[in-house]
Amino acid sequence: MSYPDVEDFQLTQQSFTGLTTYRNIPLGLSTAQGQQARTTIGASVSGNFFGVLGIEPAIGRGFRPEEDQVTERDLVAVISHSLWQREYGGLDISGKTIRLNAKEFTIVGVVPKSFSGPELFVRPEVYVPHRAIKETAITDRKTRAAQVYARLKPAISVAAAQEDVRRIGEMLEERYPDSNKGFRASVFTQLDFRLAESPEELTLAAILLTVAILVLGIACVNVANLLFSTAPVRTREMAMKVALGADRFRLVRQLLLESMIVAIGGTIMGLGIAAVCSQFLSSIQFASNLPLKLDTRIDFRVVLFALGVGLASGVISGLVPALRCSRTNLNSLLRSTDSRLRSNRMWTRRALVAGQVTVSVIVLVLSGLMIRDLRLSRKAHPGFRVDRLVTMSFNPAGAQYNLEQTRTFYRQLLTRFRTIPGVEAAGFGQHIPLGVSSTTASLSIDGFQMAPDQQWLSIQSDYIGDGYFDAIGIPIVRGRAFSMQDTTAAPRVAIVNEAMARKYWSGRDPIGARIQVQGRDGGPTEVIGIARDAKYRNLDERELPFIYFAVEQSGRSMLTLFVATAGSAPNMISRLRSEASAVDPNQPVYDARTMTEHFEQQALLSIRLVAQVITGVGSVGLVLGILGLYAILAYSVSQRTREIGIRMAIGETRAGVLRMVLKEGLKLTVIGISVGLAMTLALTSVLKEMLVTVSPRDPMVYAVTVVLLVVVNMTACYFPARRASSVDPNGALRGD
Repeated sequence: MSYPDVEDFQLTQQSFTGLTTYRNIPLGLSTAQGQQARTTIGASVSGNFFGVLGIEPAIGRGFRPEEDQVTERDLVAVISHSLWQREYGGLDISGKTIRLNAKEFTIVGVVPKSFSGPELFVRPEVYVPHRAIKETAITDRKTRAAQVYARLKPAISVAAAQEDVRRIGEMLEERYPDSNKGFRASVFTQLDFRLAESPEELTLAAILLTVAILVLGIACVNVANLLFSTAPVRTREMAMKVALGADRFRLVRQLLLESMIVAIGGTIMGLGIAAVCSQFLSSIQFASNLPLKLDTRIDFRVVLFALGVGLASGVISGLVPALRCSRTNLNSLLRSTDSRLRSNRMWTRRALVAGQVTVSVIVLVLSGLMIRDLRLSRKAHPGFRVDRLVTMSFNPAGAQYNLEQTRTFYRQLLTRFRTIPGVEAAGFGQHIPLGVSSTTASLSIDGFQMAPDQQWLSIQSDYIGDGYFDAIGIPIVRGRAFSMQDTTAAPRVAIVNEAMARKYWSGRDPIGARIQVQGRDGGPTEVIGIARDAKYRNLDERELPFIYFAVEQSGRSMLTLFVATAGSAPNMISRLRSEASAVDPNQPVYDARTMTEHFEQQALLSIRLVAQVITGVGSVGLVLGILGLYAILAYSVSQRTREIGIRMAIGETRAGVLRMVLKEGLKLTVIGISVGLAMTLALTSVLKEMLVTVSPRDPMVYAVTVVLLVVVNMTACYFPARRASSVDPNGALRGD
């Protein structure tokens, strides 16, 4: 929302105990006088932010209402726990100050270690009242810059709150038609908002959870088979207890208790492994010097969930064997110890083993597809230059530059950089493609018919300058690129990509078309060019409309420099830093790296992470499946010792026995593989959404999976088969 709209909502709403605003802002931060500022991410929040979220500072206090009333007065700040530990050694912060954008703020509190901010990946280092930073967005009703969080009153439902905000939205639309026509407000729970904002996260989470459940199923089958194998031995024990008066419920309870003890022990060990994996995930670094982090924790909720799953697994894997062992018919129990009757009860265990192979196929195909997708994604062209390209970012506002000083600084940088030997092109842009930040423009297009209740289109955007397209290697298909003449004194101009031209100017020429852009940098704008499509936010994008605006016609301060080099990009970074220091030695440089590094560390991060997780889980599933097949064949051989002895006594060769056992294992493997392939092929529509460069029916992946399973399963079968072929017929018959 815009800040004025939030104030109106606060005055008229009846559903919440409080509304609070949050906005990430770039800050130039220094903790000592004369220290060069470094760029970081801070949070501009309303005075009641910590109160509404229920966050009690670990040290000091939060903000008072009066500290959020007047612009640039009462300059106070609350710092993150990590900044307090790193810069102040965890000592008393009373009277301490911190410099933000060249202004001194008094530190009044430290947030608790458990609070890392309301967003998934951004970890603000400093929180300041939103009126402490002078911004036009505070008074501009058209600029929707604030994320709004609210706490429901105890007796109010989400549905009732939704009706309340709908009423207020209609009132504001009527009162402020210029800025609020078509404006709608909605109420989401935190989880619902995440899913609405990034629905692909739900698909990914569902797939990962499904893979985990499949591997857990393999483990349960192995435990069930293990318990089945002990049943013949324990039936005499059960018979004795029945003879002494024990009922079936007591027997089942005892056997399930034993199964659950095993499950709890496994769960505890699993939580220990999960804690190590969690630390690994949390150690993953984003391709940025800014405070961004993937935060995973084994907290109390995870422990409770894991224990619940562990106990359920114990019941599931132990129930059928427990019922089999606890039959209360004494004659049946005694007869079940007869080894001649055991072999005809192996079909259940064989079916379970075939099921294990089926699950192994599904998991291995998923792993193979993700690994192949990662390898092909590394080679795929994202639509822009990756090799021999350097990026480095600046934020002159952190050194208290005004807008004109900022523009002068960037012009001087470009002039110096373009004269460096080995530099082919240089230009500025607001965002790094496939990076951690992005912007969205609200606009309308002359001649494009929108829905009746829709006033603005929401289009992914970037602010770029002269030389950007040459540096990053995105050609202009038609029209022209931005030039140094596209300043605030000239008419406002924009460039669209091919996908946007196809979607919104179908059958018309976009060049020269007019659009109306909303916001502080908005107004009537003319389209002057069409750029080739590229990847902007994710490698798995499907034709994303995109628009570029001239950075010289905006108030943007935080920009990234793109420098295309003729030679080695890493060797150019130090030279570029020196040239930047020559322009202004107090201006901090951050995120200086090659585009190749950025592409590997950031653009491929999600693909690589999913591939690693699924491959790790798939490997566990494969090992469990092999052990399950080995165990069932070894048990089958032990139960068929007399039969094998008779076969060999009447002329069967050792090679024949070896083939017989291997054939049994191969039969189970083929059945499991066939069912697994059919199930995996049925999931291709779901898998297609996860994959970027590879088909979900890639024949190479399926072929490798089949060959791998046949080889490892036959290897697992060989050892019990060899043992069977080594049976001494005389000893087997005498043993009977």
